[in-house]
Amino acid sequence: MSARTTGAAEPKLRRDIQGMRALAVLGVVLYHAGVPFVGGGFVGVDVFFVISGFLITLQLVESTRRGERPRLREFYARRARRLLPMSALVTALTVIGSWVWLDQIRAQDATTDALWTTFFGLNIRLADQGVQYMGADTLPSPLQHYWSLAVEEQFYLVWPLLLTLLTASWWRGRAGRRRPDGAVPWPAMAGLLAIVVASYLWCIEQTSVAQDLAYFLTPARAWELGVGALVALLVGPCRALPRPVAAALSWAGVLGVLTSMTLLSDATTFPGAIAAWPVLAAAAVAAGGAGGTAATDVLFGSRPVQWLGDISYSWYLWHWPVLVLLPAFVDREPTLVDTAVAVALSLWLAGASHMVLEDPVRFLPALRRPAASAALALGCTSVVAAAAVAAPVLSDDAVLGKNASTYRVTTQADLTAALGRAARIGSLPRNLTPSVERLGDDAPAVDWPDGHSCMVGLEATAALNSCRVTARGGTPVVLSGDSHAFQWLPAVRRIAEKRGWTLYVLAKSGCPLYDTTLYSTDFKRDYTECDSWRESALNRIERIDPALVITSAFVASDRGAEYRARWNDGVRSTVSRLTKPGTRVVALMDTPWPNEQMDSCLAAHPREVDACAPSPVQSYRDNTRHRDTATLARAAGARVIDPTPWFCTEFACPVVVGNTPVYHDQTHMSATWARALTPLLDAALPKLRHARTPS
Repeated sequence: MSARTTGAAEPKLRRDIQGMRALAVLGVVLYHAGVPFVGGGFVGVDVFFVISGFLITLQLVESTRRGERPRLREFYARRARRLLPMSALVTALTVIGSWVWLDQIRAQDATTDALWTTFFGLNIRLADQGVQYMGADTLPSPLQHYWSLAVEEQFYLVWPLLLTLLTASWWRGRAGRRRPDGAVPWPAMAGLLAIVVASYLWCIEQTSVAQDLAYFLTPARAWELGVGALVALLVGPCRALPRPVAAALSWAGVLGVLTSMTLLSDATTFPGAIAAWPVLAAAAVAAGGAGGTAATDVLFGSRPVQWLGDISYSWYLWHWPVLVLLPAFVDREPTLVDTAVAVALSLWLAGASHMVLEDPVRFLPALRRPAASAALALGCTSVVAAAAVAAPVLSDDAVLGKNASTYRVTTQADLTAALGRAARIGSLPRNLTPSVERLGDDAPAVDWPDGHSCMVGLEATAALNSCRVTARGGTPVVLSGDSHAFQWLPAVRRIAEKRGWTLYVLAKSGCPLYDTTLYSTDFKRDYTECDSWRESALNRIERIDPALVITSAFVASDRGAEYRARWNDGVRSTVSRLTKPGTRVVALMDTPWPNEQMDSCLAAHPREVDACAPSPVQSYRDNTRHRDTATLARAAGARVIDPTPWFCTEFACPVVVGNTPVYHDQTHMSATWARALTPLLDAALPKLRHARTPS
């Protein structure tokens, strides 16, 4: 008889679950490899969360149903044997590979990430960094995918303990009778359902205001593991489902996962409410096959699919570092053939390490005692720590030049001379401030107690009301626009404090104040969030009634005559709307930009700093639009300030002046350089004769 009719214990290995593991890892790998028509392959991680929540909870509940006390020490010992050997191997080899093939900055970041992975905390580090997993501007860490392991393990630090408390006295009734195997532990169900609902609502809310937090942090992802755990608690009723209903659930679940992988994309705001699509689909598969023989076994029962499910954990660990290290290894943009070879190599590594390390350690009798597993965990941690410590730190070769003088801007003539000297330097100065490894953090930041920044993210549709960065009572001034306006904040803030202004900051990532509908490469559609935010910001500016509005905008590569015409119309209309009696407008032209990730470039070329520096012609990718913006803004009544002489000579735009780096990433100047330019910007801004209290 089948398990469905006998009520036998859950099979240790379900072919449909193995098949879902195979499908999940295949979706993730193909998505990361850039394969078309798998734009939503990232939901494979969500499928893994559901499967993990289901299986782990099932293990804990089955022991309790048998009348045994949950053996948490054995539970954590199994987790250590299951996860740590492969994790430690891949992490240690990835750190070594990063120091062999990547520049020192990225290698150092990978080393730091490795230490975070050791304690299952990388998701916290990534959330703190504001890394966007999909469509990130910065180059990814070769260990970035470990965030999902961190989420799982953080969940399992709490859930087994909570489940034990909720079921401790339930399985035996008041008269001491043992409840039947198919009974549902309602106290645990109620507690878990509360966790799932709260986590899902928090996920939706956070996705709308801070997508990176929702993507990486456990409170916003716990509901996905919780949904799998709910199915495990309901496994008794699921086993009793009529076969047609169970088959329908299984096939609907597989179809739901496949459609989410093909119809979702980087343009999807994720996780958010839409994450329920793949999560509920995976839960349907777990419920439909609870009887032991699933209808989908005809699809998933083949030996290759089962093998892929067996090695899914190993393949997940290997594929990402291989793909990330590939461009550095081949020293060019990878071709399709390169990527295919990398995917095949990662699959081979997964199969080999699964056979040689993962299974032998996992099932080794000598390690089944909790004390032995604890020793294994300590050993794995030591391996990763040793690799991180032994890997070369940023060597002295990265700063080969002499100490340079600290440069202070006084006049344009002085700056022009300094730029000329900077264009001729060969090596980085030893006293570069900030140092190369800290350069990526040298950006303006004004964060408030509620966690929001004065520059809101891509998803935001409304301007903040709270971003006043100097004291009340002065002449109201607004700095507004995209990140290329926000980069001037260190200088504008100093000027505001000197002149007694009340400075407000209204900024949004990738969204200029000029009234033009942009196309978002992150969302793969029109950037409608920008249009909504811009109108909100302009209304907010009108309520402030400032004496001065300072704006700037990123001028990216040439996008054609039609886009240029729409941009020009936006410049005219916005400047005209803002300019009125008592309010002046300053249009700061875009700064030149190198289009090189500056810390990585300087680390890779410590003896050839000029290799990172663009020429003046290269530094403005759409020179026509740059000139038109200045002409049209001036005609509409704005004072135009062109900062090009503050960055470039006739022939070069140096990236290091004195001991100061000019840029902190691909397109933005460093906060240190912005502060250095304060006297020149102060001299260029208009004098505001009549102070008034802001509205």
